[in-house]
Formats: sequence, C-alpha cells, structure tokens
Amino acid sequence: MKKRIIDLVTVLAVASVIIAAAVVGKKIAKKNDLELIGSILKPGEEYEAVNNNKWLILHESGKVKDCIYSGEGRGYNGNVQVAAVTDTAGIIMSVHLLANKETPSFVSKIFRRNFTDRFKGLPASDLAGSEVIIDAVAGATITSNAIKEAIIVGYSAGEGLKHNHSFKINAGWPELLVLLLFILSVLISIKRLRAAGKYLQWISWGLSVIFLGFVLGQPLTLPRFITVFTGYLPDPRSELYVLILPVLAIGFILISGKNNYCMSVCPFGAMQEILGAVGNASEIRLKRFSLVKYIQWGITLLAVIIALIMNNPSIAEYSVFGAFFQLTGATVIFILLMLSIIMSLFFRRPWCRYLCPVEGVMTYFRTLRRAVINIFRQ
Repeated sequence: MKKRIIDLVTVLAVASVIIAAAVVGKKIAKKNDLELIGSILKPGEEYEAVNNNKWLILHESGKVKDCIYSGEGRGYNGNVQVAAVTDTAGIIMSVHLLANKETPSFVSKIFRRNFTDRFKGLPASDLAGSEVIIDAVAGATITSNAIKEAIIVGYSAGEGLKHNHSFKINAGWPELLVLLLFILSVLISIKRLRAAGKYLQWISWGLSVIFLGFVLGQPLTLPRFITVFTGYLPDPRSELYVLILPVLAIGFILISGKNNYCMSVCPFGAMQEILGAVGNASEIRLKRFSLVKYIQWGITLLAVIIALIMNNPSIAEYSVFGAFFQLTGATVIFILLMLSIIMSLFFRRPWCRYLCPVEGVMTYFRTLRRAVINIFRQ
C-alpha cells in the first residue's frame, strides 16, 4: 500500500510541476517582431511595417532603402525565426537568425560554415519559387532547412504570394529501420528465442549504432520529449521516423512496462555494450549507487523545468549523443563523453544507468503505468 501511494504522489507531483513550468514559460513575454526587426537595423535607420512579414528600411529622408522579410521555419526543437534583408529589387543582401530553440552547438556549426552567406546575391523570388538549391550543412540539416524555409515563408507572405505547403509524407528506409529495431527488441525478449536472441541483440545494436547513430544522428533526447510535450511535433513530411521513435518508446513502456528503447534501440546504449564487450565490463551493483539514481532523476526533472520556463527545449540538452555521433557539443559534454567511454570498458552502461536523462523520462512513464494499474486494481 505504501509503495502505491508513493507512486501516485510521485506521478501527480512531477506532472503538476511540469505543467506549472510550461504555463509560466508561455507567460514569459518573448521579444515581439518589432523588437527583433529593430535589432538588425543600423544606427540612424528607421523602418515601416507593410504587413506582418515585410518591413521597409527608410532613409532619414523617408525614401525606401531596403526591405526586410521575416518568417519562421520548422527547426529541430521549435520554430526558427529568420529575417532576410533585400534591396528594392528583391536581391538578398543578408540573412539574420532572430530567434531559435535549436541546440547551440548546431547553430554554431551553421555560422562556422557561413551558411547564411550562401543566400547573398540571390533573388528572393527565385528562392521562393524553388528555382535555387541551397545545400544544407552536414550534421545540422534540419536547422539549415529551417532557415531556408523561413526565408521562403517570409518573402512569400510579405509579397502576398502563395507558398506551397504540400503535405506529402515521405516514408522510407529510416522508418523501416526504426520499426525493425523495435521488432527485434520484442523478439529478443521472447524466452523461446533465447538462443537466437543473443545474435539478434548484437544485430540490433549494430544497426542502431551505424544507422540511427552515425547516419541519421537522431536518437531520442530530452529536448525531443519536451518539444512533443509542448505540442511541437516533428514534421511527418521529412521526419516521420523521428516522430515514430518517442511514440513507440513510450508506447512499449505504457503497455508492457519494458524499456525496449533503452535496452535495444538506443545507439549510445548499444555503443556502451560494444565497449563493454571489448573491456569485459562487469555489472554495477545497484545498492552501492542507489542514491545516484535519485540524483539522475532529479537533474532530469530540473532540466525539464528550466527548459519549460525558458520556453527553450535546447536548454535541457546535456546528453553525449551529438558529441559522439556528430562530434558536436560543448566542452563539458565532450568531457562527459570521454568519462562515459572509459567507464564503459569496465562497467556496463554507466551513462544509461546513472546519467542519461532519457532513462529518467522512461522511469517516470513506468511509474505512471504502475500507478494507474494499482488504481484499477483497487
């Protein structure tokens, strides 16, 4: 009975805190369009709004000098707001990133590659007409495409042009891969297939590391859960597999109580198993480190609360996935990565067991399932 009460109180308390943080975050006023547009003007310049997406930059004499078009594109963690400055002939002169919720290390990669400079000198009308192809930055494809989309949306809306919002879902091998990995996770857990299960497990880990980790670079992260919670879903037109991942991961836990994602699908979890096999890693005795688990869950909850209050999911990103699979991340993340790699040679899954925020999220859903079952049993 005591355990049931603890589960129920935990679920309700965590849910209440998260919802409250989300409400507070929405109420915190973000900069409006006028403030953002004003931030890119040069001293002495004034501007005049034509509509919600177009502004005119004026000389002191009142004559039109240039134009500004502002729009939003779908990024990884939320909408990316961009302003494109054009001359009176519609030629793009500069592109400015006004607001975004992307992981800072990926945004830095965009600027290091001078991605926004690739639009300079291009007619905005040609870009809106899809007559110009701008290659995305490798390792930051979603953010790159979001910037391009924002420019197109801003110009099209500013000029009253129709922008093609075709809703064609592109499903391919990434979606099949995700489904295959979860199917393998089910087969591995079947006792009758225990002999073949070991081989299937290694096949699953290998596929996960190579394709979900290095090729796609899209494992589950804490910011992804936060974006889904706040209603910002991955675009099924180009990211259907990114949407399938959290749905299946949470679905398996709620239905069966088993964390199939972390055990068989997660690419970094698989990488730790491979490192453990190389170093003949041993199991960690949980009783000695039980307090660390509560610290892990507490840090996860704190990261979620801060991200929701700041209305920016990227703040909650402290996992090592990007550092390992895409060589992108802050210095402290690379330090955590190196420690995790070294420890993985001696202990099984140290990152998963005591640091990973995704495991904290999965634990919450497992507790939620247990609490609901106990309520109906009563």
